[in-house]
Amino acid sequence: MLTAKNPTCLICRKKAHTKFLEVGEFTYYRCKHCTGIFVDPIRGQDFYLDTDTYLKDTKLYVGRIDPYGQRWIIEQFERLYMEKMKSPVKGTFFEVGAGVGYLCLFALARGWNAKGIETSERAVKYGKSHLKADLSVSTIEEYDKEEVFDAIAMVEVLEHFIDPIKAITALRKLSGSHTFLFGTTPNTDSDHWRKSEQNIYVPQDHIFLFNEKSIRIFADKANIHDLTIEYFGSGDKHDSNLMYAGVISA
Repeated sequence: MLTAKNPTCLICRKKAHTKFLEVGEFTYYRCKHCTGIFVDPIRGQDFYLDTDTYLKDTKLYVGRIDPYGQRWIIEQFERLYMEKMKSPVKGTFFEVGAGVGYLCLFALARGWNAKGIETSERAVKYGKSHLKADLSVSTIEEYDKEEVFDAIAMVEVLEHFIDPIKAITALRKLSGSHTFLFGTTPNTDSDHWRKSEQNIYVPQDHIFLFNEKSIRIFADKANIHDLTIEYFGSGDKHDSNLMYAGVISA
């Protein structure tokens, strides 16, 4: 177990925070500097890999996937890619936290050379056998193939990292001189998450939760350049989630 009497924010590395929420033996804190919300104690990596809460029943998980939503995501990905990279050319696509590979298949169908990694063995087995997706069981840090990608996607993944900045640093080994990074994550400033019965404060899954300010500070510290942030999702303002895109380099 990794813990501290005065826990440190995973993004700005500061100890100034206020208690936000207690969930069993875990406590969520809000950083006074970046306003992100993080959990303490943080367990070891094996704890989060073993939990695998949303993929215990893979067929049920696949049944909940909205293909229209996946198509919308890949369309937003391509829109922002073409804006930032100034090119309609579709090259190599890499997804971190690919699940069963549904988004990879949409990317493949739209002309990308797509593959992904996922920590759930059950999800990868299902994706390879039923969807013929090009997937590997791996974390970013453990992925050891010598490859460089034109674009990297992390859809609802950033909140799961034990150390988000360290994860982006590990991604650089897969980045060229100018690699597009796209992701989505829950927005803690959204009224939807304050009122919703669906809880995003799940310590065994969500380690650090973001709002626009903390995403901007995270991007600056992780050397993600040319950052764009947009809102989408549920609620009156349709701002339950953040979409971010930028450029990283090796």
